[in-house]
Amino acid sequence: MSTFHSTVTRREFMKGLGLAGAGVGAASLTSPAFHDLDELLSSPSYNKRPWWVKSREIGNPTTDIDWSMMDGSFDQRLEAHHIHTHALYIGFDEMEALESQNKRANEELANMKANVPGYSHPTYALDKASPGGPTKTWTGSKKVKSPEELGVPRWQGSPEENSKLLHAATRLWGASQIGISTVDSNSKKMHFKYLKTGSEGLLGREWPPPLTVSKEFKWVNEDVGYENTTSITLPGNKQMYLIGIVTPMSKELWRRSPSIFKNIANGTRGLRNGPLAQGPHAFLYGLGYHYYTHMSDGNDPISSPAACIMGGAAEMARQDNFCFTPEDGSCVGTFAAWTDIPLAPEAPIDAGMFKFCATCGKCAEFCPSNSISREKEPTWEIPLSRGKERVYHFPGKKAYWCDGDTCHLYYAYNAGGCGICYGTCSFNVDTSAMIHKLSKGMISTVPLFNGFLFNISKSFGYGVVPPEEMESWWDLSLPSLGSDTSIEAWDIGYNK
Repeated sequence: MSTFHSTVTRREFMKGLGLAGAGVGAASLTSPAFHDLDELLSSPSYNKRPWWVKSREIGNPTTDIDWSMMDGSFDQRLEAHHIHTHALYIGFDEMEALESQNKRANEELANMKANVPGYSHPTYALDKASPGGPTKTWTGSKKVKSPEELGVPRWQGSPEENSKLLHAATRLWGASQIGISTVDSNSKKMHFKYLKTGSEGLLGREWPPPLTVSKEFKWVNEDVGYENTTSITLPGNKQMYLIGIVTPMSKELWRRSPSIFKNIANGTRGLRNGPLAQGPHAFLYGLGYHYYTHMSDGNDPISSPAACIMGGAAEMARQDNFCFTPEDGSCVGTFAAWTDIPLAPEAPIDAGMFKFCATCGKCAEFCPSNSISREKEPTWEIPLSRGKERVYHFPGKKAYWCDGDTCHLYYAYNAGGCGICYGTCSFNVDTSAMIHKLSKGMISTVPLFNGFLFNISKSFGYGVVPPEEMESWWDLSLPSLGSDTSIEAWDIGYNK
């Protein structure tokens, strides 16, 4: 939907910014540029970002953090996707009744039979046929021989060289960005005590569930981590590095929320899961190191958006269930992984996006369950849900707190789910158009314009498409896997 279809023209937009007729001066806002030699030399060639994306201090993202509020005891079995958690707020009887009705599946099938836009027979079949998914192997398949097995020394690259290798390899296997941070005493506090792995639909009246259903996470005094029937572990005897992985998702599919197209949109992150788990597992093992991940969103012992934010791949969003990047906006999947190969930690970024959320709030305005905070500024205090404490929130961040209970109940039991927050996000726009590059540069460097940019974006008509346009997705000419990955490449991968 990159064509403006309103009465507001591009020239009027430029004029509103005082840039109409500015020519090269205005265009320079959108071009990769460095402001001095030090900035050029300090920017790693393997992870260049648009010039207006600023680097902060290591460990200091745009989301304020109070490490004293974390202790590593968060129980992910109580996160807001689980039956048991919802039952704490609406009661077990009502929750079990919702489960037994299979309401969402029945409504989607009925809509397909009635040929409701967004639920056509081809769309329904495409949803059921979409491939992808994690391998769920914490320590990898070891399909590559180790240096010891090959009779050669272990690879000994510098942290910067190793980071370059990992960036290049993960881009090859489908990542748009990765962020790297050092695991230290503070970041260990972000790790969960128990995981939700395998527990969907099983967390009912009995509590706690057996560890064979929801495993315990542990740091162990060993050199190599492992997984067994009751726990997953990471080695405490080695310096570990946390990797936040970002994969692009199809913006055009998310704009067709809520519908079966939304289901397909959410699944597009899974198209890259297998390669991004299996590839680094085997690659780093072949160099003499270890890589740990299930590569399944939410099934690892840390918040994957937090890993991406701390490593400089993304910023926090108003809808605090996700983060967004300067290149791909809100339509990204996030994952977490750990490795013992020495890496160069990367600074959190400031692209002005989290600050823009204070002015915008479009996702909250269009949220059908009123779950997204409408507060003007983020807060440390976690609000109540239905008059009760929110057990599913991780404390210690200054955020716009989304009500995960009401959000997921709406998402899980309505045809087509939801996804409206992804589809309406102001950063879910065509990045190739110069006007959007200009806007992002202005958001980062001149926040005075944030209110104007928000209001003008609503006039442009972006956001979810109307019902009568849902099935137009089939007529679009889209890139492979549904997203333009060239926007993350500094030189489109070619320099000759």
